[in-house]
Amino acid sequence: MALADNGILGSFTGKVGTVVGVRWRDKNVMRSKPKKTRHEPSEKQLAQRSKMGLVSSFLKPLRPITDRYFGQPEAGKSRADLSLSYHLTNALTGSHPDLSIDFKKVIVTKGELPGIYGAEIVAEADGRVRLS
Repeated sequence: MALADNGILGSFTGKVGTVVGVRWRDKNVMRSKPKKTRHEPSEKQLAQRSKMGLVSSFLKPLRPITDRYFGQPEAGKSRADLSLSYHLTNALTGSHPDLSIDFKKVIVTKGELPGIYGAEIVAEADGRVRLS
């Protein structure tokens, strides 16, 4: 069942026959219904699925941060896409099925961050500076 938000000429979400309507990267998209496959996945497919699964599940709790602060979106890639790509390429170690994340190479934010607002700096007697 699909929902037509703006009437028959507007966008829709859900399945209508062999077509699926979705919202993707702030665009309304209509695509064909995915076909079920009958063959077993190859070893390369299984390896790629395990890589994507490991990195995606690792990044999922960080998504609110990476969506706001991981680089600048470019050429149709969101910040989440950039973060996933970086970690697949740089922070993933091992080979299927013994994959792991190299935590020394994990980056949560990339690019410019907002400055500190309402900060107080106080010089202490021992020559240190306290920032609060």
